[in-house]
Amino acid sequence: LYICDGSSVENKQIINTLKDDGVLVPLPKYDSCWLARTDPRDVARVENRTFIVADQESDVRPTPAAGVKGLLNNWINRSDATKAINERYPGCMKGRTMYVVPYSMGPIGSPLSKIGVQLTDFAYVVASMRIMTR
Repeated sequence: LYICDGSSVENKQIINTLKDDGVLVPLPKYDSCWLARTDPRDVARVENRTFIVADQESDVRPTPAAGVKGLLNNWINRSDATKAINERYPGCMKGRTMYVVPYSMGPIGSPLSKIGVQLTDFAYVVASMRIMTR
């Protein structure tokens, strides 16, 4: 488990790891410009298979009317999420690093910003989150 701090030092280490693994290839025309070669079987997340874990559904989306499925995202409570993960993925992270990336979508402290935590086993996601978030 590696908890990211978002520092420049950390970013350099992540980029060096990605270069060493052959995921990033430097493009010489510009500084800090890379060609990213990720596994073609690795796809971006799919909205209908993405769940937000929270104690209450109202914490993650407007509560839909009775009998109506909300379309903004999927919600699951903590105990059900833990049970589903333990049943479906026993030992799936053995020998791999899980990165914990705390982030802010928007200026830190703004009432409009959203705070979140990204979990990933791919250093490329860590590097990308540093570009996209605060």
